[in-house]
Amino acid sequence: MASGAKLRPPVEALDAWLAAAKITGRPFREVDRHGRVGAGALSGRSIARIVKRAIAAAGLDENAFSGYSMRAGFITLALDSDKDPLKIKGHSPDAKLDTLAVYDRRENDFDDHTGGDFL
Repeated sequence: MASGAKLRPPVEALDAWLAAAKITGRPFREVDRHGRVGAGALSGRSIARIVKRAIAAAGLDENAFSGYSMRAGFITLALDSDKDPLKIKGHSPDAKLDTLAVYDRRENDFDDHTGGDFL
C-alpha cells in the first residue's frame, strides 16, 4: 500500500474498483467447476463452488456449507443484533418475511420467551 493511503471499508473499495474499471451492471462473472471465469453473471452454483472451495481450503467439511451459508450467516447475525427484519429483507432476494426464518440459525429459541420464568 502506498504511503499515506488509508484503508477503506469493503463497500467503498468495491465502488472505487467498479468506477475505475468503468464496470456497470453485474460485475461478478460465473466460475465453472474447473475455476474458469465465464462471460455470464455469477450464478448461485458458482457461489456454492467458491464457498465450498474456501471451506475445504480452511480444512473444514465442505458438505456442511453451501452458497446459502453466507445468506444464513448474514440474516442470523442481523437478527441476533436486533436489526429491523424489514431492512434485513431488503438485502435478501426473498419475497416474504416468513422466508427469513428459514435462514435464521440462532439457537436461542427460549431467550426472552414469554414463558421464560417457568421454562
